[in-house]
Amino acid sequence: MGEVELDIDDETVRRTREKIEANAKTQIDPTLTNMILELLGDVDGDARKDVVIKTLLTYTWVQKLYFIVRSALMGLMGAALTAAIVLIVGEVDALQVAFIGVASFIATLAITRLFDASITTSSKRIVTILSRHGRLREMILSHF
Repeated sequence: MGEVELDIDDETVRRTREKIEANAKTQIDPTLTNMILELLGDVDGDARKDVVIKTLLTYTWVQKLYFIVRSALMGLMGAALTAAIVLIVGEVDALQVAFIGVASFIATLAITRLFDASITTSSKRIVTILSRHGRLREMILSHF
């Protein structure tokens, strides 16, 4: 997962750093946030802080993109499986749809575990493509 390089501009790093510094007391772990900022405060000032923020942003964004892509792939597989079952069965009522939905979800989980390596490879390719398309990446990260 570490091979993906995201192009994060300096303005995004600056805004994120300002948010972190302004909200350090309300973060999930304020002690850790303050400790990191204090440790970095003595070493090369703002540039060092920006490098750490950029690294954390890259890691967070890549993880979020992987999650979104894998979820989308799983959703598409589940929809295809559900559609195939409904086509085979024909007309279905609400109870059958509920059963088919649960069965489809369980089958999709099993399929994703069986083909984890190929799904991970596909996800990496998609995330790499998204890393080169800034506006699309920003839209996905902002809305999902």
